[in-house]
Amino acid sequence: MIQDFIKLFDQKFIVGYVTPVIIFIAFVFSSIPIQVTAINSSAKENLVLNMANNSTISILNSGLIGSLWSISIIIFLIYIISLVLSVFNLIFIKFLEGYYLGEYLAKKIPVPSAQLDKFDKLKARIDIMSERYIKELQKSGNATNDTIKKYAELMQDLKAKFPSDREDVLITSLGNTIRAFENYSYEMYGMDAVAIWTRFYNILSKDQKESLNDAKSYLDFSINIIYLMAFYILIDAIYEGVTKSQLFFIVPLIIAILFLLNLWMFCPIIKVLSYITISIYVIFMIHIGYFWNLLVIISAIIIIKIAFLLSIRYAEIWGINVKAVIDLYRINLLSQMGFKTPETLEEERNYWQKISRSFAYWEELDLQRKIESDNKNK
Repeated sequence: MIQDFIKLFDQKFIVGYVTPVIIFIAFVFSSIPIQVTAINSSAKENLVLNMANNSTISILNSGLIGSLWSISIIIFLIYIISLVLSVFNLIFIKFLEGYYLGEYLAKKIPVPSAQLDKFDKLKARIDIMSERYIKELQKSGNATNDTIKKYAELMQDLKAKFPSDREDVLITSLGNTIRAFENYSYEMYGMDAVAIWTRFYNILSKDQKESLNDAKSYLDFSINIIYLMAFYILIDAIYEGVTKSQLFFIVPLIIAILFLLNLWMFCPIIKVLSYITISIYVIFMIHIGYFWNLLVIISAIIIIKIAFLLSIRYAEIWGINVKAVIDLYRINLLSQMGFKTPETLEEERNYWQKISRSFAYWEELDLQRKIESDNKNK
């Protein structure tokens, strides 16, 4: 119990969850209107009497206690919100990967995916470069350094940003980045790392776990910033819509919907509508003189955009660490589970395919006997 409580103060939790909440609360306070109300005469008389009846030290003590109480409440709220974010972390990441609502929209709205369009264009460029590579080999026996370099860069880009098969492409760049390193273990070793990952993590050294957690914490930071800033824009729009004008609520809502559609789909019309709607909203806010509100909202939108771009980069770094774990610890894991060390890569692939299937579908198999039998037959 004490160890679980201490984990709430480790670097991973503070970077990934507490820091985004502090930024969110700072934005909330920045938009709270400061209203100074006049003190009526009776209130003034009570204030004078209190000052006459109480010493200066008592007044300072009461003010200090009030400040400490307010700070305690804020700290409590920060950790409660951080805990909620940690509980829903997997769901939040999956949503930004393109699951749930994204999958539903992709099926219901017949608009080509932006990610599929990028995948097809990248594959086409690789095919062109591959043909060029082959022609140079046939002509002179060697490909030029420029061709080799460009082909390698395109292949690295494809492997880092997309899964190998077109049907596995998701509708967001973050989802495809994560799926790319999830597929790495299967392409290299025939292993379903998603089904086996918990076993890997439990045999890692302390330093390796810290390295993984650090990489994941930066991804969590960017993901939580996206959701908290989006939530801030929503509550600000609702507040302004209730207290001032419905346009304050309707227009940001339309912008949010267009932004999501533009994020998930390849449609120039949606992109144009997004820019037009944002421009109308900016002009409207400037016209009525709400410069501060406009500045805060625009800042939140910019932060969301930057955080999403950072989440893709942090997902790549996290993926590099995950792939390193698979490369370095896979034989050790086989030994920990009681299997013999495979002599060839083909035997190892056969091991992992059977083990992955067993863990994924709970197949009750005598894996050691079955794997050895299959390897002998080959």
